[in-house]
Amino acid sequence: MNWVRHQPDIGYTPVPLLPELNPVSGAPLDMSYAILRSVSPIYTSYLKNMGTQSSMVMTLLKDGKQWGLIACHHHSGPKHVPYEVRTVCEFLANMASLLIAEKEDLEFSDYKLALKTTQSALIEAMSRQREFAQVLVGVNLSLLDFVRAGGAAVVSDGKISSIGKTPTEQQIRALVEWISESVHDDVFATNALASLFPEAQEFSDVASGVLAVRFAATRKDYLFWFRPELIQTVKWAGDPRKPVDYASDTQKLLPRNSFALWIETVHLKSEPWLDLEVQAAREFRIAILEIIIRDAERLGDLYGSLERSHAELDAFAVATAAKFEALFEQTPVFAGILSIDGLVLRANKMCLERCGYTADEVVGRSFWGTGWWRGSESSRTTIHSAIRQAAAGNPYRGVLPYHWADGSEHLVDFALHPIRDDEGKIIFLHPTGVDITDLKLVEAELRRTQEGLEQQVSDRTRELALSLASVESEITVRKQTEEHLRDLSAQVLRLQDEERRTIARDLHDSTGQTLAALQMVVTQLAGLLADVPKAPKLFEELNILAEQASKEIRTISYLLHPPLLDEVGFSSAAQWYVEGFSERSGIKVTIDVAAAPFLSKAAELALFRVLQESLTNVLRHSGSATAEVRLYSEGKTVVLSIQDHGKGIAPAKLNSFNQTGAGSGVGLGGMKQRIRNFGGQLTVKSDGGGTIILATMPLEESPR
Repeated sequence: MNWVRHQPDIGYTPVPLLPELNPVSGAPLDMSYAILRSVSPIYTSYLKNMGTQSSMVMTLLKDGKQWGLIACHHHSGPKHVPYEVRTVCEFLANMASLLIAEKEDLEFSDYKLALKTTQSALIEAMSRQREFAQVLVGVNLSLLDFVRAGGAAVVSDGKISSIGKTPTEQQIRALVEWISESVHDDVFATNALASLFPEAQEFSDVASGVLAVRFAATRKDYLFWFRPELIQTVKWAGDPRKPVDYASDTQKLLPRNSFALWIETVHLKSEPWLDLEVQAAREFRIAILEIIIRDAERLGDLYGSLERSHAELDAFAVATAAKFEALFEQTPVFAGILSIDGLVLRANKMCLERCGYTADEVVGRSFWGTGWWRGSESSRTTIHSAIRQAAAGNPYRGVLPYHWADGSEHLVDFALHPIRDDEGKIIFLHPTGVDITDLKLVEAELRRTQEGLEQQVSDRTRELALSLASVESEITVRKQTEEHLRDLSAQVLRLQDEERRTIARDLHDSTGQTLAALQMVVTQLAGLLADVPKAPKLFEELNILAEQASKEIRTISYLLHPPLLDEVGFSSAAQWYVEGFSERSGIKVTIDVAAAPFLSKAAELALFRVLQESLTNVLRHSGSATAEVRLYSEGKTVVLSIQDHGKGIAPAKLNSFNQTGAGSGVGLGGMKQRIRNFGGQLTVKSDGGGTIILATMPLEESPR
């Protein structure tokens, strides 16, 4: 492809090439790089229709493909561009192509990095979870975070998991059947699905474009990303459809004669898929296949491990008996084994060596008749009863005195449990015990210490009671001060509202009349100076400015104190304010005051100020595109709710405001004070999904 094509004279007469075919090879001559080769007669007629006498076109390339053109037209006659100038233009086209490629790469560098980051996070999550389809449509991370799409779906083993806006399950299955039969590439992307798959017109609103990845060669397993229809209005420099001459025997294309703006509306197409998005999907498919292969290898290793485990279980059974014997003998508590009628079968070393007995002195005897219980008749009776209880299936536990071989008495925390076989039948009794003699001595010392501490606590309590009386007195004084401050704040708010009402009235009556008079004078002057050049236009602009100033003053006056609030009440004033706020801010606000209860004028004014301040905060801080306003009653309480869907309030500021009324600026504090003056409460709830402000106050009795 030539970088520069130059036609010095559009009205040239083409000369045929002789011979037409190469005498040696018999093939046509390749004239791709010939600067003198002729152009299409349609193109020549097209240029003549525009009045062009000479032209030069420079080609812009990106990644070896034509990206655009720089077209130069000369209208006053033929013009020959010297070789040196054409060389400079060729260099310019080369440099522009390089800069265009670099600029587009830089433009999408952040998006490419985001794709890589999300791909890594998804792959890591899939590696940890067996059912990777659940990962790809998860809550915290999903396919929608990978590429920009309205919806996504995973088709695996005949099951469909979807997220976002997608076709129905039946429509997705039909798409799977078509793409598996008609598309042979592992990655497929189109922004005009209905042109290839006509049934897609039924769901073009959610899937005019599709990016599909097949990740199983033998099954119809796919990942889908869907993009909705994007209705576009394309403006052409003339009708792009070439007219056809039907007068002759054969149909012949004709060049355009009109270059007026031609507008076309394009349907059934989505936003195109970028090359980097398709490449990212291709890389993601390879990563999924690696995970599947790795899982298959891991499953093979698991089967091998199971075979080895069966061999190890036999050795484990032999070792278990030895471990139980070691555990029984080395446990740091008294332990033994009895028959269900109380005969001692085994006693561990702790029972024997610590107490000074031998196995011959206890094994084969009734447990209650051994030396441990010989010094206490009550202990022998208790042991005998505990054996009958455990043999019936009920464990026993208690603290009992027992004796060592040297005759010394000690205390034991004793327990007796039944031991059952696999069928639930009691086959043995298992006595255990822990010597707590030293523990009991410590407990006695602790009781004496506790009694002393209780006396100290009693003395200190009397001292605290005196101090508490002093604190209560100080609290009373502080409450009285806070009450005075609240009254003062209420007076300040009332004065502010009165001042706003006065300023609003002055702006509307005085300044508004002045501007109206100014417009009348301007109109009269315009009539007197109508013949002066440029005067009518200046007076027209002056009238527009005066009208704009009048409108702004009227708006400021109504915002300071809407007359609707006094004339027809809160509902109409709130609807008027919300409509104006939406128009000024671009934030879509819905309002529901249909069930508005009766309120006094002062209460309506307080709620209106809360509405103003809340919507102002939505505009300044939340970043939300929508908000909802509701006024309703709950029992004997009226509730005003303002909710947005923005970034929310920082938790630290929110906690500070809800607890103390501070930490979120003057606006929220003022709202809270206004509502408190009517015995109400202002509550703010906020998280990452938005903020809700609830103003509640008791209802007043409506006049009869």
